[in-house]
Amino acid sequence: MFETQSQFGQLLKRFETLQNRFFHGLETEIDHQQHHVNQARQQLMGQARQQSRRLNRFTDRLIQRLDQRKTGLTTGLTKRSQRHQGNPLAQTAGVGLAVGLLAVGGISYVVYQSLQKQKEARKTLKSARGVDLNRFAGKWFEIARFPGKHQDIAGMTLTYTVNQDNSLDVVCTYREHDINGPEHTERKHIIVGEPNDRSHLKKQLFGPLGTDYWILELGKNYEYAVLGTPSRKHLWILSRTPKFDEARYEEILDRMLEQGFEIGNLVKVKHDEHAAVPLSSHLQGLLEQKQQYFKKEQSKHLGPNPDKRDGI
Repeated sequence: MFETQSQFGQLLKRFETLQNRFFHGLETEIDHQQHHVNQARQQLMGQARQQSRRLNRFTDRLIQRLDQRKTGLTTGLTKRSQRHQGNPLAQTAGVGLAVGLLAVGGISYVVYQSLQKQKEARKTLKSARGVDLNRFAGKWFEIARFPGKHQDIAGMTLTYTVNQDNSLDVVCTYREHDINGPEHTERKHIIVGEPNDRSHLKKQLFGPLGTDYWILELGKNYEYAVLGTPSRKHLWILSRTPKFDEARYEEILDRMLEQGFEIGNLVKVKHDEHAAVPLSSHLQGLLEQKQQYFKKEQSKHLGPNPDKRDGI
């Protein structure tokens, strides 16, 4: 009987050893695969940023060429008119050619003006400075928005998560009609449009292509945020809490009006004022500020090492 128990104990130990080896090997393999996935993702985002820079250079060259083409067309038409003056047949043919060239020139001019307008709009829109995406991450309540894809909704919240490559995944949750309506969830991917400015974000469509999604303002403790687009067609006001201070809301409207937004288009979003609010980055910031304040006061009144005073 004792021999049997001893053999059973040895088998049990061997089984536990094999089990530990199996789980250790499994964890190692998972870590290895995760490392490869992160490397591939970083490489892909690097290629996306490179393609974005190429696209910007191409746009600048296109604007320059259209400008040169417009000047050339004007000069050519003037010279042709002077050369064929007094010849009826040449003048008739010249009129047809001129109409065709003017049509092409008109289309080119419209494209040129559109690109110039977009470029100027990006230059004149001021965005937030020194954005910390880790502090920006977390849950936000949408306080107001320009009308867009979602109409007649309530309780819109956005939860951002920062990835290792500084891109963000966002989960949008909202209800139809009112705060008790059916709930819907959408997921989107946000990329940094310009490597040196993390306020210039883009909603990714495909690769480096995406729609502008800029962070225009942030509260000192990341307690509120204002996002918009250089075209001034989209604007969002976000808060860490479902209830927003009305005086601050009006101040934001004044600043956005100066930025060129039609603030009369803003629609407020209804929320449950008693909705749960997680301990977000702005609250963490407030706690850290309070702790620093108390440390300074303690140092001021008790000295830098209060535990060592009076021989303690």
